Amino acid sequence: MPTSNNPPFTPEATIGPFFPFAFTEVMPGSAAVPGPGLSQRPDGQSVVLSGRILASDGIGVRNMILESWQANAHGRYRHPDDRSARPLDPSFHGFARVRTSASGQFRLETIKPGAHPCADGSATRAPHLRLTVFGSGIDRLVTFVYFDDEAVNAGDPVLASLEEPLRARLIARRCADDDGDGFTGYRLDLILRGEGETPFFDDWST
Repeated sequence: MPTSNNPPFTPEATIGPFFPFAFTEVMPGSAAVPGPGLSQRPDGQSVVLSGRILASDGIGVRNMILESWQANAHGRYRHPDDRSARPLDPSFHGFARVRTSASGQFRLETIKPGAHPCADGSATRAPHLRLTVFGSGIDRLVTFVYFDDEAVNAGDPVLASLEEPLRARLIARRCADDDGDGFTGYRLDLILRGEGETPFFDDWST
């Protein structure tokens, strides 16, 4: 029984509760596989994005959830707000969710997305992945990942809004070591804070 009038200390709480099974079993871990009930592979170039999610001290962060949402190879999203004339791919759902390993590594298999106009038609978005990072103590962090072999990167309005050092932190580089099994490899580390921090965004509806 406390001998002081001050209440006992209790552990600091962050957000929660967390239900890891909902992240690791319900949603697909690869966007490159056909949609449910379909056998035909999606249209487009199969790619794999690999890297690590790092803390400010350079240590990999384990058990982070990385969600990917993207357009198909024709530049169209499987979403009712996308009413463009570009074709839908019935074998491509555009969404995947993976978890980092004990050393912070992730591997995301998907199809390289096509370029598409901005929502207001003012410019063209270069092929990119829209990534959301979740984890203990983190509500969500939103960013984009581009590909270094796309000439249309120069006209992308999100990249153009950033200074060059920040722009480079969103561009995944071809990685021959990850080529294989029909996938073209790209690599980019995501840094949560500190020196070299990945640019994160409040809104990704562009």
